[in-house]
Amino acid sequence: MTKVFMTGATGFIGTALTKELIEKGYEVTALTHSDNGVEKLTKWGAQALKGSLEDYDLLADTASKADAVLHLGMGATEHFKTFSEICELDERDIRVMGEALKGTQKPLIVTHGTAVMLPGQFFTENDEADAGFPQRSPRKSEVVARELLNEGVNAYVVRLAPIVHGDGDLNHGFVSNMIADAKSKGFVENYNGGQNRWTAVHVLDAGHLFVLALEYALRSHDGLHFFNANDEEQLKMKNLRSVIADKLHVAVKDVYADPQHPDQQSGVDPQSMLFAAPQSMLFAMDIPASSKLTRQTLKWKPTHAQLLDDMDHYFTD
Repeated sequence: MTKVFMTGATGFIGTALTKELIEKGYEVTALTHSDNGVEKLTKWGAQALKGSLEDYDLLADTASKADAVLHLGMGATEHFKTFSEICELDERDIRVMGEALKGTQKPLIVTHGTAVMLPGQFFTENDEADAGFPQRSPRKSEVVARELLNEGVNAYVVRLAPIVHGDGDLNHGFVSNMIADAKSKGFVENYNGGQNRWTAVHVLDAGHLFVLALEYALRSHDGLHFFNANDEEQLKMKNLRSVIADKLHVAVKDVYADPQHPDQQSGVDPQSMLFAAPQSMLFAMDIPASSKLTRQTLKWKPTHAQLLDDMDHYFTD
C-alpha cells in the first residue's frame, strides 16, 4: 500500500483529495493542528498527525517515511499577520520536506496558482514562474520546487486556478468576495469593461487532478512536472459579473481603477495596477491559462459543472 503524507488535508481542495485517495486504497497520513481535524481525518480513514507547519523536524521525519508527499497546507492566518509571512513559512516547509526526500525518487507535489504568473499572456505548463515577482506575489512555492528539481528531488507543482468552486466555497474565495462586495455596494463592479479573462475549476476536478499527478509522479520521473488545474481557460469576467448581478437583482457598473487611487475612474491598463487595492488589483487582471498539456499528460478530463452553471449554491440564503 502506497504511503502518502499530506498537509492541508482538511482544506477545501484537500478534503476532496484526501477522500479520493482513501477510496483508492492509499494509506494517508495527514498533518492537522486541531482536534477537529483529527476527528475528521479519523472518520475518513486517514491517520491524523497532530502538529504544525512550523514543526520542521516532524515534517522532515514524516516525509522521509512516506512514499510521496502532497503539500497543500499553508500557515493559519490567525497565527501570522501577513500573507508574506505565510508564504515564507510555505517556502521553508517545501525546502524541509524536499531535503528529506533527496537521494530518492519519492514525489513531492506542491501547490501554486496561475493568477499572478504572467498576467496578460496565455500561460502554459511550459512557462516559468518568475523568481523576481514580489511586486505580484510573495509566494515562491514553484520557485523552490524548481530549485529542488534541479537538485535531484522529484518535485512537481499543481498550479490552481484562482477560482476553485463547489460546495463548501461559501465563506471564502474570490466569488464569495465579489458577491459580498456587490451586496454591500448595491451593484456589481465591472472592472475596465470586463473583457479580462480568468480561469476556474470545480473542487472535485481539482482534487482528482492531484490524484492523477500523484499516480503519474510515482511511475515517471522525467516527464512534465508542472500542471495547470483549470477547466475554464478563458472565462470572461463580465459574464461572471452578469450572473452575480442577475442573482442579486442589482445593476452592473463599469469602473476603471487607478493603482494610486483605485476608487477613482481613470482608464488605466489593468496590468499596471498590480499593487492597487486587492480587489481592483486582482479582479481587473487578465490571467488566462492553458491546461492542454495537463489534460494530455495526466488524461485529466474535468467532469463537474463549470462555474457559471455552479452559481446557485452561492445564493442559498
